[in-house]
Amino acid sequence: MLSKELKKLVNGKSGNSRHLAPEPLLLPRIASRIPLEGLRFTASAAAVLSNAWTPYGWPALADATAQAIAVRYTELSDNRLYALCDKLPQLPLALIELDEAAGQRVDNIIGGERVSRLRAGLGDTDFYLREAVRRVFSEPDPAHSTDEMMTLIRDRSEFESPEIQRNLLAYFLPLAPPANHQWMIPILINVLGIYPGWNAATAASRVAGLLDQNVAEQVGASLDAIDSHWADHVRVLLAGDSAETEFEEVTRALPDDKLFESLLASEKEPVLLDKIVDRMMRGWVS
Repeated sequence: MLSKELKKLVNGKSGNSRHLAPEPLLLPRIASRIPLEGLRFTASAAAVLSNAWTPYGWPALADATAQAIAVRYTELSDNRLYALCDKLPQLPLALIELDEAAGQRVDNIIGGERVSRLRAGLGDTDFYLREAVRRVFSEPDPAHSTDEMMTLIRDRSEFESPEIQRNLLAYFLPLAPPANHQWMIPILINVLGIYPGWNAATAASRVAGLLDQNVAEQVGASLDAIDSHWADHVRVLLAGDSAETEFEEVTRALPDDKLFESLLASEKEPVLLDKIVDRMMRGWVS
C-alpha cells in the first residue's frame, strides 16, 4: 500500500538506491497521515532505514517516526499498538513521554521491567545516552558510566566509512556531555561534506545550535565545492536553534519542505499518500 519505491528500497531491490536516499525523510510525516493499516510497514521501514549499519543509516529517523505514531495512539487498538511497539523499539518511550494517558496504554500493553526502566529514566541525560547506545549498537547491557559509553561510541565509529561516521556523530552529539564535543565536532566537520544531500542536511539540523559561527562557516565552505544547493540549505539550518523534537530535526531537513506539506494538504484521500511519495521520488532521481 505504501510507495512501491520505498518497498523496493527497504527490500534491497532498488537498482539506484543511493539516489533514493531522501525518501526515508518522509517516513515521520507519512506516519502522521497514513491509514492505520499502513503504520506497521511504516514502522518497519523506519527501523530498517535508521540502522546505523545500512547505507542510509540515520538513527533519528526511527525516533521521529515513533513520535509521529505516538501522537495517534488513541486511534490504535491494543493489539495494533503492541505490534507497532514490537516493530519500533523507540515507540514505548515516545508514548511515555507524550502524556500520562499514553503512558498508561504502554503499562497496560507491555508492562513489566522494561516500562519501569523507561519511566525511571525520564529526565536523566545518562539514561537517554544509554538508550541510544543500546539501540544503535545493539548492546544488551551498555557500559554504565558516561565516559565508558563515549569511549564505546568513539571506538565503534573510528574506522567506519565517512558517511556512517557523520550519521553516528550527528546523532550522538546532542546527547553527549559538552566535554566530548571537542573531539566529536572536528571529525563531524571533516565528514559532513561527503555524499551531500538529505543526510548532510539532517545532520546539520540535529546539531544546529551546538556549533559556533566559525564552525558553521567551515561546514558551508566544505559543501560549497560539492553542491551549492545543499550548502545553502545547510546554512539555513545551521543559522537556527536546535530543533525541539526528533520529528522536527528530521523533517525540517527536507529542502522541499513546503512543497511536501502542500501536496499532502491537497489530497482528500490519505490512501493516495503512496502516489505522493512516488511522485516526489521521481523528481529526486530524474
